[in-house]
Amino acid sequence: MNKYCPVSCSDMDFSPKRNECTDAHTNCDVWAKDAECETNKSVKKYCKMSCGICVNTDNNNKNNDARDTGRGQILCKDDHENCADWADMGECDKNANYMLKTCKKSCGICKDKKVTTKAATTTTAASESIEDVNRMLNRTTKFGELQVAQGDSKEKTLKNVQEMIDYMEKSDDFLALPSKVQKNCRNKNKLCSFWAAIEECEANVAFMKIECAPGT
Repeated sequence: MNKYCPVSCSDMDFSPKRNECTDAHTNCDVWAKDAECETNKSVKKYCKMSCGICVNTDNNNKNNDARDTGRGQILCKDDHENCADWADMGECDKNANYMLKTCKKSCGICKDKKVTTKAATTTTAASESIEDVNRMLNRTTKFGELQVAQGDSKEKTLKNVQEMIDYMEKSDDFLALPSKVQKNCRNKNKLCSFWAAIEECEANVAFMKIECAPGT
């Protein structure tokens, strides 16, 4: 490694002995989080503590405890100094995709310095759900400004977004319109779907038809 990666290897403290439960590189915890322990033999060799693969030939039970504790300490922590403040502001719910990965401790998904299987599963499901929502919202850029869905009307807004996408992409009524009309049918404000969700299309017809044609 020193031959091919002299700069990266400058952060190597030493080559750990077989029975040493330690990390030989400052980036071991980062690589472990990125699942490099499972895919990179070098990471497993030089990051035994972070990868939780410490060997104790005298006592296998102690080895298992060290492995669990090592992983738990890595997983159960905050990776940003503002995590506690963000958690107090409700960001664990509002911005779950980022917070549940970056601020595990402040968001309270750790238990006794370990992330339980149930909590990890919940985190994964929440992240996947957020990613699905983000993908749907990103599709709204085809029809103007990127739409946002937040606050108490989030679910209604997302429903409106889905209905808008279905109409713009699949509706025979829309697809039958002249291409010039289709091209000019754009959301000019990121809150158009939110406004439609709170019935502004009916309460403020003239404004909404000009600013938020797809949502109306």
